[in-house]
Amino acid sequence: MEKNWVKSIILCLGLLLIGDFYFAPKIAYSENTTFIVERDVCLNKDSILLFLVENGAICPSMGCSQVLLESGHFKSRLTKENHNIAGIRNSRRKYSKGLKNGYNNYESYKLCLLDLIAVQKAYAKAIDRHYAEDPGYINKLKRIK
Repeated sequence: MEKNWVKSIILCLGLLLIGDFYFAPKIAYSENTTFIVERDVCLNKDSILLFLVENGAICPSMGCSQVLLESGHFKSRLTKENHNIAGIRNSRRKYSKGLKNGYNNYESYKLCLLDLIAVQKAYAKAIDRHYAEDPGYINKLKRIK
């Protein structure tokens, strides 16, 4: 078992060095084999911002701030259990696999970010009035560095 673990680490590091720096491999294990299922976005500010820019977010820096706020800097229960780093809730979004505890549930962080981009586009004109339950939400986002 230890040899497989070491091989997995070497494989992951190689993929990270060769591929896009902001993707982390998602690893699956079977009885005697380790393989990469998909590559997901790394949970750090630079990776999130780059993903948002490359995928056409209207305001990537605001989206990145939203992710940091909503995910508690990637430490929230929602982040870990739902792969929901944007706090998207009760919404029928394209990439969500349904609801879990009142929030959208995703297969990956990448899919959550794609939904965040769609939400930004849908609410772009009225973001200060209708986007969040908290009336001070936009000001909180602006304060995040």
